[in-house]
Amino acid sequence: TQYIYNADALSEILGKTVITRTFPEIVGREIRRIHQEPVSFTQDERAVYQMAMEEFRKMRENYFASTGNSRKDAMMRLMQQITLLLRISAAPDTVVEYQGGIPTKIRRVVELAVVKLTPEKVEELAGQFENEIIAIGVRHKVVLDSYKAALETAFPNRAVFAVTGGTTSFAQRRKLRKTLKESGNGILLCTQQSLPSSVNFEYVNKVIIPEMHYNNAKMSQFYMRFVRYNSTEWKDIYFVTYAGSIESNLMQMVMAKEKINLFMKGQDTNLDEIYDRFG
Repeated sequence: TQYIYNADALSEILGKTVITRTFPEIVGREIRRIHQEPVSFTQDERAVYQMAMEEFRKMRENYFASTGNSRKDAMMRLMQQITLLLRISAAPDTVVEYQGGIPTKIRRVVELAVVKLTPEKVEELAGQFENEIIAIGVRHKVVLDSYKAALETAFPNRAVFAVTGGTTSFAQRRKLRKTLKESGNGILLCTQQSLPSSVNFEYVNKVIIPEMHYNNAKMSQFYMRFVRYNSTEWKDIYFVTYAGSIESNLMQMVMAKEKINLFMKGQDTNLDEIYDRFG
């Protein structure tokens, strides 16, 4: 829960010190559409998720090293458990305890790679729109590797460009801008933080986010690389989450934080409006 105290006094100070302009104010219209894509756990996915909730001690040593200090280890346990639950929610197949096939969320991301949206209405035409460049943003290298393997298997005739800050130089990322456009239907798969502010892809109209940050400001730094002032077409942003998982709580926190973020920009909006903005 995020409360704003002494809102009137704070608003008065902000009015004298903060100058902001929103994207629609500058461009003259809104070209972003956010879509929620909730998916459900399969039995195998639910099983490994429940294991991380109820038997975390058994899984802990496979993913987290001890500090050598039992008191510090005990203090870190809860944060590590949350981190593991979020990792399983992003890509269940990245943990060794998972016994299923291709996870539901990854299957949905693959499906979205061939779905076309029109400005008038959502129209699913699977299999007919592979000639569209898309971008997928995750947070961790291990999650990126999982999606890369699935995408290359599903689309053997489409180029998959995997970008991380640690393996791709700044010059390579700038060169990628031209290479991706020339591909015609390439898939840009990257860690969200790997795209610097000076590398923009204004020709990409579909962005998929299957792994969320803790606030929209971080995620918008990523998807705004594709929503530019010289963009002319609608930009569709998909949040793919597991319903009934910790991701539902994370999305709620993201929206609560967004209310404060908008207030600091001079927009005193309520949560209902933010729900609408987030689809």
